[in-house]
Amino acid sequence: MSKKNYEWHLPSKFQGLTEHVHRMLDAVMIDSITLKETRTRHFTSMKMQHARIDEFENWLRGWENVESADKTSGDTCCQIVYATDNLAELEHFLSQLLQHGTYRLHSSIRRMK
Repeated sequence: MSKKNYEWHLPSKFQGLTEHVHRMLDAVMIDSITLKETRTRHFTSMKMQHARIDEFENWLRGWENVESADKTSGDTCCQIVYATDNLAELEHFLSQLLQHGTYRLHSSIRRMK
């Protein structure tokens, strides 16, 4: 199995761990791994104010704490999951997000499953 087949992304501070686990998977020393995220997840439903989606997607890739971003149907067009326990980081992200549109924020209180 080659590295390009792995569907996981860790923050850059875990780069050494990531490479070690890739080597163990390649050597069939382990056949699966489960990573548990402990940071609080913040769910942002966003309504874009412009149509520059490529620019927006590139902008999102620059945020290490953006765990996922999905284009959605319904009354909003994008769902962003931002993982952090640092409220100042979250506030900074949200203030920068306003250049692209409006949002509604819901934060996880407790993971149920």
